[in-house]
Amino acid sequence: MDNKMIEVHSHTDKGFKRLVQYNEWVAACLNDTPMYTPEGITYMEKHNLTDEVFILLKGKCTLFEAGNGDTLGEIHAVPLEPFKFYNVKAGVFHTHLLAPDTSVVVIENSNTSVDNSTRIELSDEQKKIIGDMF
Repeated sequence: MDNKMIEVHSHTDKGFKRLVQYNEWVAACLNDTPMYTPEGITYMEKHNLTDEVFILLKGKCTLFEAGNGDTLGEIHAVPLEPFKFYNVKAGVFHTHLLAPDTSVVVIENSNTSVDNSTRIELSDEQKKIIGDMF
């Protein structure tokens, strides 16, 4: 196969890795990591300018959203189903938890970063709520 015609990328390590970028979009892989466990979660964020799409490939992932205000609202859980597309709209506070051996595709704008996102640290009570819902 000519790798100039078709690129093949993979990510099997823990954590997040951007794999393909084309113009204004990026496709990444997120594999289970201690950061996205009930014990490791510390914040929710909203991307102020861009949507973000999640697609569960295998395992267990739950998205959590907490509204689109200036502060976190009531936290809701959305368990992902394999091969369905979940689009978190710009300006919506969200985070996610992943079970061991979970892989998720993440598609986002290439300029999505902490510079154009808002993060809010979770209280111990909010961490417990998220952990209990997971």
